[in-house]
Amino acid sequence: MAQRRTASKRPRRGGDDAPAYPFFTHTACPYFPCHQGLEPERFNCLFCFCPLYALGDRCGGNFTYTESGVKVCTNCVLPHVRDEGTRMVYERFAELSALAARTPSGAGAPATARAAVDPPGDRAVDQAAGPVADLSAGQAAQSAVEGPLPPHAAYVMVGKKRLRCGYTTGTCAAAAALAAARLAVGADPTPAVRVRVPAGVDVRVDVEEADRGAGWARAAVRKFAGDDPDVTDGALVSALVELVDDPGVQVDGGTGVGRVTRAGLDQPPGAAAINSVPRRMIAETVASALADAQHAGGARVTIEVPDGAALAMRTFNPRLGIQGGISILGTTGIVRPMSEDALIASIQLEMRMLRARGRKTLLLSPGNYGRDFACADLGLDFASCVQCSNYLGAALDAAALLGFTAVLVVGHAGKLAKVAAGAMNTHSRTVDGRFEVLAALAAAEGGDAALAEGLLGCVTVDEAIELLDAAGLRQAVMARMGQRIEAHLRRRAGEGVRVEAVVFSTVHGVLVRTPGADALTALVAREAACGKEGGR
Repeated sequence: MAQRRTASKRPRRGGDDAPAYPFFTHTACPYFPCHQGLEPERFNCLFCFCPLYALGDRCGGNFTYTESGVKVCTNCVLPHVRDEGTRMVYERFAELSALAARTPSGAGAPATARAAVDPPGDRAVDQAAGPVADLSAGQAAQSAVEGPLPPHAAYVMVGKKRLRCGYTTGTCAAAAALAAARLAVGADPTPAVRVRVPAGVDVRVDVEEADRGAGWARAAVRKFAGDDPDVTDGALVSALVELVDDPGVQVDGGTGVGRVTRAGLDQPPGAAAINSVPRRMIAETVASALADAQHAGGARVTIEVPDGAALAMRTFNPRLGIQGGISILGTTGIVRPMSEDALIASIQLEMRMLRARGRKTLLLSPGNYGRDFACADLGLDFASCVQCSNYLGAALDAAALLGFTAVLVVGHAGKLAKVAAGAMNTHSRTVDGRFEVLAALAAAEGGDAALAEGLLGCVTVDEAIELLDAAGLRQAVMARMGQRIEAHLRRRAGEGVRVEAVVFSTVHGVLVRTPGADALTALVAREAACGKEGGR
């Protein structure tokens, strides 16, 4: 086997001590110490050893470790894309079980040398640096990876499903800008570019369109969202780069990129809705291309999304005061499918905007039912309601951090009965227990075993309410449920935030009002009315 070098801070076990091919378990992995303390989605053999190590002397590569412990291959002469070695590593970690390895079919593939992969540098884009992900290629996650890319950067596990990651609009914009900048300074067109994203990997993005003239160039790439239900998936993102004499890179938005009209967002009113991380990515990639070409001046970059205005109507942008197009977003550069983080971030964004407009009270609802009830039955302002989905706990945390003094929670009993048990993420995949809560509360109020059994057999909360009505316990059980909901909400929000709740059913109307709910409802309505008058 080829000699391997390691950094002094990361002693390596293995070599002659490696477990016998063709079978090993995870704990028998000679490089297991580097995985300790990490979640299953984060540890991976591609970080630590060549998945083709079983080939012995046929593997002609050497490797070193970076300071962060990432393995960097050099001089590798065997193909790693879609080969059996890479596939078996993915299989092992996808199933989290022992791997029965087989002789890699890739061993018979042409031994064409792939480009050397040098240790990552500080540059945003490096033609020969870092692990590379072509996230749009192939039907399966493992075939979407080129080189020693960490598996968790190409897919995520959601339940028992392996879902492909994609790249953000920010990554697309940076890739298009890089391709255009290189064309503008005279480079030959290329079918793809590689961009270093904040997640620490190099993403390979295909260039679909390219054009240039004297002192300018335009390039376009297509957004790939992986398995995330992103409305921008498949959208064309283009960049126009114009060379200028003054140094520096100016970034702006054109057709299909929204304009900010309200305070409280990442960018100030009047600016293009290109968030700070994508702006930095775009500026750095273009500056790198200009430096490589020894261009003395700077550049003006205009990002455009031809279908952006239509796509924006299916996003939060109109409600947030972003007009005319979509936002160019992204913090890691990688889209994680069905990301709770993205949902929570959008909830927090709405809350920040309300605070920026001077609001101190907050109307929270888990969903459309609660919002509609708050407006139609409580007379509250539709635009003032923040829908927190299943993330009530995260919304209360944000309310406290943002300085809201009072929060009114209006929700359907099917959601808020879970809160009575202390659940702050009410997704059915995470928790249910609605009928267990009602059965326990009914028993505490003197209900018999038959009632408890009946409640446990219910399918809807409305059905359970009818059983409580028949037993004469509805009022007592709802009052006790309200006390528990109030206690859990206040505990989560903390001492500095007043929290009240209104619990309703679409069939039975209001079921619970916490003691201060009516007064807080009036306060929320007054503050919303003042905000409207102040905005006229």
